[in-house]
Amino acid sequence: MSSDKPTIPGLKRRAVMIIVLLLAGLAALMLLPEYLQQNNTAIELKPQPCDLHTGICEAVLSEKRVSLSITPGPLYSMKPLQVLVQIEGINAQAVLLDIQGRDMYMGINQTQLHSTDHSSGNWSGNTELAVCATGEMTWRAQLVIDDSTTTYTTWFDFSAH
Repeated sequence: MSSDKPTIPGLKRRAVMIIVLLLAGLAALMLLPEYLQQNNTAIELKPQPCDLHTGICEAVLSEKRVSLSITPGPLYSMKPLQVLVQIEGINAQAVLLDIQGRDMYMGINQTQLHSTDHSSGNWSGNTELAVCATGEMTWRAQLVIDDSTTTYTTWFDFSAH
């Protein structure tokens, strides 16, 4: 006698299959953002020796050039600072300045720069350095430049009181 009703082992097998498929779908959703982020290439531009206290710092890679100046110099903690970035050879869509203590965690200090003249690659913003209890602090100013397919980074170290 044949029955159209599924048997208990058949129901268990279907439930296990549904659970396996749901877990696979969940894993795919969790890994998708990481996969998409990996497709964005990252390139580091090597900084040239410089002194941000007295002038412009540059990083160069082939025909790509990034210049950074922070004024007024010399640079001090708890003073308003103006940041100017000039970008050549990169079609920048977004520019982030991330200032961190090079040897000591000093909190988050990130400034999204604004395009002052997109066609000429000029970006600017304002920031301020935190106070360090030890007196002089070595800082790292990192620039993160996104052109929608590639992320360019560079950094410049400087000291400030």
